Amino acid sequence: MTTTSSTTRRSSHLSRYFYSLRQERGLQPGQLADLLGASDPARAGHVIRSFELSGAISEPWLERLSQALQPDPAELERCHQLDQRDAERDEAQQRQQWELWADQPIEPVLTVRYIPGVCGQRPVPRAFCNSREQAESWCIDELRRCRAKGVLIWSRRQRTWYEQYGHSPRRQEIRFS
Repeated sequence: MTTTSSTTRRSSHLSRYFYSLRQERGLQPGQLADLLGASDPARAGHVIRSFELSGAISEPWLERLSQALQPDPAELERCHQLDQRDAERDEAQQRQQWELWADQPIEPVLTVRYIPGVCGQRPVPRAFCNSREQAESWCIDELRRCRAKGVLIWSRRQRTWYEQYGHSPRRQEIRFS
């Protein structure tokens, strides 16, 4: 199953399967919560229904539901494989969309951090946009003048970070994660 954090799973096939198991047994979410021995059946029923609709559930809740509904292991594996396939397809589509977005040119800009919480942006003058090195040199001069930290956004994929007064420039490549 696709993991969105160390304790939360998301899966549409799995949630639909558990929904069908609950329906086959003629149980409402609150009744299933009672079977689970929940101290607050209304809240637990909400967790169950949220899982059925969104696919998001924590590992402990999934284990409790599995104990109560006794799903078929082969069907669980099938749901897992379908969810994994869907997650990989979705990630590939997101990556492709991000790549198209990231490849579009932008006007370079310097974001100046004057003090914590107060920033401003200054477009890099066209005369300094012939190369990244020229733009970085202009940024250092600007940051010295402002006595500030900043970041040059050269493209959607490339940044240069500066410490106070434009010191210690370090380049960063932005990638789809």
